[in-house]
Amino acid sequence: MTNDISSATTINAKEIVMSLIKALNEEDFKTARKYVSDDFSFAGVLGSRDGGDVYFDDMKKMKLKYDDWISF
Repeated sequence: MTNDISSATTINAKEIVMSLIKALNEEDFKTARKYVSDDFSFAGVLGSRDGGDVYFDDMKKMKLKYDDWISF
């Protein structure tokens, strides 16, 4: 039974991440913001961001796009 729960959680997590990326690519920041918590942290090649609002403020300015190659 644990494997079923683990698989369902993985699928759900994948759906959430892919929905977030889709919203970011469409510049639908209001929808994208719903997928992350207020204490969201991001660390990447362009620096780090602490806080959901800080991250999305920067994403609105940068308008970066995620490629289709992302897979899980």
